[in-house]
Amino acid sequence: MNLIVNSQPSICPACGSDQIARITFGYPRQRLNSDIDAPRPPMGGCVRHQGSPLWICVKCKTGFIPDDDLEKRMLI
Repeated sequence: MNLIVNSQPSICPACGSDQIARITFGYPRQRLNSDIDAPRPPMGGCVRHQGSPLWICVKCKTGFIPDDDLEKRMLI
């Protein structure tokens, strides 16, 4: 499920969790051995397209789309 928001939420309205993470876009670098046990940020692919989530709830996987993305799409 994706929700439209005007900024990064501090609490997920779907499940109440405060574990909201920014989705990382781009080509991932090679991980070092010291990185193996470190938590990984959510990956969103090589390119972020307008209308795709920018943040995600780690607990329930609800995505959050910035509302300004949708305004830009309406202008095209």
